[in-house]
Amino acid sequence: MNQNQEMVENCKQSAADAKAKLDLAIAAAAQISDAATQIASAAEEQSVVSEDINQNVTNISGAVHSLNQAASDAATQSKLIAQVAKDINKQIGKFKY
Repeated sequence: MNQNQEMVENCKQSAADAKAKLDLAIAAAAQISDAATQIASAAEEQSVVSEDINQNVTNISGAVHSLNQAASDAATQSKLIAQVAKDINKQIGKFKY
């Protein structure tokens, strides 16, 4: 009878050890799951920031293109004004004695 009781106690101890190890494994799995969730969240946030940066770069590129066109137009207008001024001076020169 003692031997049976000892076997039962050994089985109970083995079951308790197995439960403790399973509890550790479950806790480790929960930590891994939490870490994976945090990584996924951070990756999503980085994706949103990257999209914002990309949109800002696109907007800046458009603004630079517009400024470049405006500068080109201003240069063209300046040349036309200079030519008109030259023509006016030429016409004024005809009226001098």
